[in-house]
Amino acid sequence: MKEEEIKKIINKSIQEYDMKRNDNQLVQLQDIFGNLKMIDNTDDLTNTLAAIPQNFYEQLFLDTTTTNKKLYIYDFIKSTWNKIKIDSPTIYHGAITYTGTAWTPLPTGWTVARRSGFAAGSYVITHSLGSTSYVVTAISAGQANTFIACQDRSNNSMILSSFDDAGDFTDADIFFTLIT
Repeated sequence: MKEEEIKKIINKSIQEYDMKRNDNQLVQLQDIFGNLKMIDNTDDLTNTLAAIPQNFYEQLFLDTTTTNKKLYIYDFIKSTWNKIKIDSPTIYHGAITYTGTAWTPLPTGWTVARRSGFAAGSYVITHSLGSTSYVVTAISAGQANTFIACQDRSNNSMILSSFDDAGDFTDADIFFTLIT
């Protein structure tokens, strides 16, 4: 069974379940599939993937051993496990002042400072993501004719800079959103 077919089956089950409820509440997966088994350590994952499921409860499980969660479904016809990566982006928000300090609390462990060697408008935000697999959007917090750019991103920091309409660095309060 291909990944798209699995997704269609799951979506159809959810839609049928949702039509019966008709109350616009969140769907509890266990109401559709029974109690969804969660595997959170690698030994259990290895043993489960090596075994042939004996019932539906063993045929479907969620792998949470890493931050990249996967839904596994056993295909009895092909005697193979199919997996679907579950994308769950994390969204971080923050605001910094024109002086290079946190305006609102930043995520735990994050810091901000005025960029060394710049008199105005450039700020280094240090984070602990350990990856460049993220995007950043930022806007000026009310200063007219001010534009914000993410000038650099690395595994553990990013540089946000503010410019006036002439293209010169200028101090500005900044709202930002980072999505992994």
